[in-house]
Amino acid sequence: MTKIDSTVVVTDIRNFTGLSILFEDRGSDIFMDFMEDYYEHHMLLAKEISTEDVYVSTTGDGIITIFMGENHAFEGYAYALSMNRVLTEICGKFSKDAGVKLSFGIGADSGFIKKIDTSKRGISINTYLGPVINRTARIESLTKGYHFTNMAIGGNLYKLILSLIVPDSIEIFENVTNYDDLLEDNPRLVSKSKRLLVYYGGTNVLKGLESETLPIFRLIKKLADNDFYFWRTIITLIGKEKAKKILSLDEE
Repeated sequence: MTKIDSTVVVTDIRNFTGLSILFEDRGSDIFMDFMEDYYEHHMLLAKEISTEDVYVSTTGDGIITIFMGENHAFEGYAYALSMNRVLTEICGKFSKDAGVKLSFGIGADSGFIKKIDTSKRGISINTYLGPVINRTARIESLTKGYHFTNMAIGGNLYKLILSLIVPDSIEIFENVTNYDDLLEDNPRLVSKSKRLLVYYGGTNVLKGLESETLPIFRLIKKLADNDFYFWRTIITLIGKEKAKKILSLDEE
């Protein structure tokens, strides 16, 4: 099987089971109507952002979106930023209308995956596997403990998207084991990180991935919520034409 470069985005609705039971007991379809809207936004955004290979799958309240084209990192990150904005809006509206708090988390990272395509006795499995998928799910779970942001990205994705505005950054990050020292010695990277709307949040040892110490970068909510900074970053990542398509969806 061929290794495929990819960027994985995982989104998750908090307390899905509890809310499902709550509204089912009330005889209300409002939560399931929200979930249908939730799925639709993922598909529409993925379609508008990526002109190349993209895969969307769901585990119920969790959605995995994988970008596999030449510009997978830029497209995947633009998608994560856009989805953060969309979910902030629709979860906020649901919370207000239903009188029940609804929140979400987003994680993203880059790495290799392999395609699984098999069929036996009329049953088919078509999916992708790779450590990056598990790692991204763990990164998303970290956001449950954050107070000021719903989104985090891993160091692999950070390095790739930073290369868009700091061309020599890939060389700077080669063989780095201590991000704290690196960023302290390179204040330019810290300021450039703000152009990508993130800040360094330290290293983490993720559950099930104890052999790795992973740098995590958190979304700066104040900048991401600002129209100027948000759209400047989106345009930098995927260009004006695709940004216009996202804006048209945002206005619907």
